[in-house]
This record gives sequence, C-alpha cells and structure tokens, in this order.
Amino acid sequence: MSDGFYRCTHCAGFYGVEAGACVYCGYEAPLLERNGEPKVFAGRETCRAIQVAQWRALPAEVREDPMGPPEGDLEALCGCLHCGEFGPRFEAVEMRWLDKEGMWACPCTICGGRGFEFDIFPVESRWECAHCGHRWAPPDGNYKSSNCHCPMCGSTEASGRYEDEYSQEEIDEMTEDQYKAAFGMSRAEEAAECQAFNETWEQEHPEEAAREKREVAERQAAWEREQRQMEEAEAQRDQGIGYDPEAGFAEERAEEAAIAEGFGLSYPVSRLPDDIDFPRVKDGAPWRKQSPEGDDAQGPEGALGDDDIPY
Repeated sequence: MSDGFYRCTHCAGFYGVEAGACVYCGYEAPLLERNGEPKVFAGRETCRAIQVAQWRALPAEVREDPMGPPEGDLEALCGCLHCGEFGPRFEAVEMRWLDKEGMWACPCTICGGRGFEFDIFPVESRWECAHCGHRWAPPDGNYKSSNCHCPMCGSTEASGRYEDEYSQEEIDEMTEDQYKAAFGMSRAEEAAECQAFNETWEQEHPEEAAREKREVAERQAAWEREQRQMEEAEAQRDQGIGYDPEAGFAEERAEEAAIAEGFGLSYPVSRLPDDIDFPRVKDGAPWRKQSPEGDDAQGPEGALGDDDIPY
C-alpha cells in the first residue's frame, strides 16, 4: 500500500511515492510545491476524486465515447493487453483521452492500448446481467451459479465467469450419500456408466478408437522427447556450453534500430518514444471532423486513418 502519490507533469498520471519515476511514462517529473519539493497526494481516494472531476469536465461526446471508461465503472481495476501481465494496474478513470487521436488510451504512454474492453479490460471477473445489463462482481468472491443474483433487478441469469458448484477438495470430502445427492449417482455408478460408454463407443467406432490411441501415444512420446531436449539444453547452459543470450535476436535488433531512426533517435534508445513526445493526429482536424474527400482520403503525413493502430 502506497504512503502517498506524486502526479507526473508529463502524462498527468498518479504514481506511488516509492517509485523512482512515473510508472506510466518513465519520466521523473513530479508536480512540485512552491518550496520545490514534490507535492504528495494523501491517498488513492484523493487522486480518484481529482480524476473523476476532470472526467466529468470533459465534453459530453468524449465521456459518452463507446471506447471510454463507463460512468458506472470508473473505479474498476484494469489492465492493458499491450502492457501485458506484468504491466501497471490502474482504475478505468485513469485512462487518457488523446484529443489528437480522438481515442481513449491506456495511461501508459509507450504502448498502443486503446479503448475500454477493446485493449483495456477489468482484471476482476464480473457478471453482466442478461436482463438489465448491469455489471457486478460478487462481493464475497463466490462465482458459483447459485450465488448469481443481479443487485439491480434480481435476475439470476448473467454472462461471465462461473466456478464449479463444488471444488475438487469438496468433492473428495463428500460421503457417498452427499455425492449422490449432488450429482444424481454414486461414484461407482458414475464410473460404471463412463466405462460402459467408452466400451460402446470403441465397439461402434473401432478405426477412430485405434487412431485416437495412436495419436495419444505419439503426443506422449513427443512431449517426453521435448522434455529431454530441454533438460539437455539447460544442462549445457549451466555449464556455459554453446549458450549465447543474443542468439536469434539480430533481426529484432535491426528492426528496433530502424524504428529508432524513424523517430530521429540513436539506438539503443534510453527512453521509448511515447504518444506525448510523438503525438499522432487522427485524419482530419479537429478529431470529429472528417476529411472532405471521405474516409479514403490521405491525411497529413503522420496522421492516423480510421483503421490505423497508433503504435
């Protein structure tokens, strides 16, 4: 838990005081007090209140943009597909509106994540009511179907993640009577039914059954072969035999150098170019205005068309 937050003057994001630099853009440029010391914001609640107020101050068409954070879900904890599993986590209200692109973006300025529930998703599983569309997560974390009750309309039908009604541990601890009450048959009856089904299927489809057994044996042999190769490679690496950490990266390095050159940067770069230092402009200006020649018209150099991916 952070003891406070700084606000970055480059990207306007809030980040914990324990971080050496802004987690979203990498800049060390916190907002300063009059005495020259970094201004510390007391807690996430304070930061959120500021960001919600700024969100509400945006034009209505920006707030209602279908790729923006929904008004009823501004506090949803999110992650970005472009930033990946180990990227920063942030609340939906921390998404940035890029006026020049006409898009809602991930707070991270060096990734191409755009759009709530397009590249940016809540990290917590939620249900969506089939009747009223309300989204919620069960407060007790119980995602069993028996616990599905929409808090808005009371419906028990929703899409989203569901857990098995019983965990494997609970099943293992069941008595025979409890097992039969839960699944409609005893363990022995279930095993006998499964065996009978498999035997009947093999008798009715002898060629398919034989082919399936061969494929299973081949997959098992291939897996064992790969395991042996991995173990041999790890042993050689531990001994320093034939191990080159840069092997196979020459083409990737050349591509990175070409991208850096395109931005006028030397390679290797000390900082990745971000969408603030190197903004891209949506075809047409301002962002809602389309080119008079139509969607296929070429915009200014470096401009984004309707189907372009910024980064």
